[in-house]
Amino acid sequence: DRGRIYRIVPKAQAGTVRAARRPARLDRLAPSEWVAALDSPNGWQREMAQQLLIWRNDRGAVAPLEAQIHLMLRSQLPRAAELLPHVRLSLGKCLKVQGSLRKALEVWTAALHGLPVLPQPVLTAELSMNIADAYRSLGEGDRAVAHARKALSAARDARNLILEVEALRALALALRDI
Repeated sequence: DRGRIYRIVPKAQAGTVRAARRPARLDRLAPSEWVAALDSPNGWQREMAQQLLIWRNDRGAVAPLEAQIHLMLRSQLPRAAELLPHVRLSLGKCLKVQGSLRKALEVWTAALHGLPVLPQPVLTAELSMNIADAYRSLGEGDRAVAHARKALSAARDARNLILEVEALRALALALRDI
């Protein structure tokens, strides 16, 4: 009639009216609910929950993240094994922002060593860059270089140019500090 599409909604099933799903307002949730959103099948929601956990720097987020990791470690579901490294990455970033660099390093190292058999080069690169940065901050240049090289290799495997540039930067910084 007006020649424009205002909203696309799914077709109703057998004459029923189905309301369009509202997007989640993550900014209005508590940190424990952001941790629950890390388990969402929606990629945008997972990424935004992780960003909010880091941006808000809420000390109350660490305990729910650790509890989520313990639940995932006990779970037999394949989805839990797939998401565990991502939750550990988030926990490590929260710990780093709060000043617990050694604990963050432990969490990231556990995540890197606990990756599933299937290769995940982007996640490997992100974890390795965080580990390299932590070792560099702690003054352990040789370890920083080793992990920065691993990050560069994983970024190249992922064929992700932006990640590759970030890994090169991490390697340059680590080499500079030796």
